[in-house]
Amino acid sequence: FGECSVVGSINVNISKPTLSVPPTFNTCSGALLSAIPATVNNSVATSGLTYYTSESNAQSAINPLTNLAITSAGTYWIRFQTNDGCFN
Repeated sequence: FGECSVVGSINVNISKPTLSVPPTFNTCSGALLSAIPATVNNSVATSGLTYYTSESNAQSAINPLTNLAITSAGTYWIRFQTNDGCFN
């Protein structure tokens, strides 16, 4: 390579983002799912969140809720996905 080149190395770790939400969220009917406080890697998540009525849909990223108004009590799943496709 001659005198004008140099070689270096880098260690790459692959890790998923960490999504944190409260285990229970008390609210009124009509409130928005987006009002649920969610953090990703200890920072408030302001984008990249989608909401689902089943865990399998959230895992597969299919059938996200388009109306975020809460009309009934129950369990909802929140998916966070980075621009490069990592999700939790």
